[in-house]
Amino acid sequence: MLNLSIGKRVSWIGAAGRAYGTIENFDNVRNVKGETIPWITISCKTPLNPNYSVRFPATSDYLSKMKLTSI
Repeated sequence: MLNLSIGKRVSWIGAAGRAYGTIENFDNVRNVKGETIPWITISCKTPLNPNYSVRFPATSDYLSKMKLTSI
């Protein structure tokens, strides 16, 4: 089980390979099916794009597929 909290550094595997970032926010939003699920926002600042962030569902199934780990 992951111990995720705002400000924690994480890594995950996506289409572009391994990525790193810092958790910025958690919130509950309705998905396409109309279900309310948790979402996670992660800041991935780079020198070329200092405002870049990603957002994806924070469900255990999705996070395990992304191989999200805290670092």
